[in-house]
Parts: sequence; structure tokens; C-alpha cells
Amino acid sequence: MSSMCLCCRDVIHLLPDDIAERRVNGAAYLKVLNMTLLKLAAYEQPLKWAALLLGLFSTVSIVQDWQLAAMMFGLPFCLIWVFCGWLRTEPQLKYINVIFSALYVYGIFRYFLINA
Repeated sequence: MSSMCLCCRDVIHLLPDDIAERRVNGAAYLKVLNMTLLKLAAYEQPLKWAALLLGLFSTVSIVQDWQLAAMMFGLPFCLIWVFCGWLRTEPQLKYINVIFSALYVYGIFRYFLINA
């Protein structure tokens, strides 16, 4: 258990005793998840630049009254910020963008249902 990262040890410490047999597998999963997020962290800055462009395109689409384009640009914008919120463990940023992403998906499906 000493070879685990600090966050894995903290999470394992909080687990109830009745699932002790899952601790090792859970720690391995958390370690892989943590390593994956760290690898993806290298792409955080380019993703933020892409989000800036998507936000600009979404804003222009709103001004031009292009509903579908605004939603299509807004959805990846929110998904990028969900990832960045997850990376930095900022729950407010993550959850508000999850909610907006769900609303965008709803809006896109509704658009195609009404205009089909």
C-alpha cells in the first residue's frame, strides 16, 4: 500500500470495512484513472484554445440566429470544460457543464425531431 499515490490511499482509507476485498482492485483502478488523467493533462491548454474558438463560433451562431449551429458548437465547448473541471477537481465547473451538456443534447434531439 505504500507504493500507491496519496489520493488512492486517502480514498481507500474512506472505504467501509465490509468491502475490504475490493480495496486492492479499487486502488489499482484509481491509479490507472489518475495516470490517464495526468497523460491527458498535457492536452489541457490546446483544449482550452479549442474551447475559446468553439465559444466564439457559438456566440456568432446565436447572433446570426443559427440555432443548430449554436448548439453544435456549444456542446463540445461544455464537454471540454467538463474535462478541465475533472482534471482540476473543480466540482462547480464540472457539474454546471454536465448540466449544460445535457441541455444541449436535449436541444439537438428536439431540433431534429421538430424539423424532421
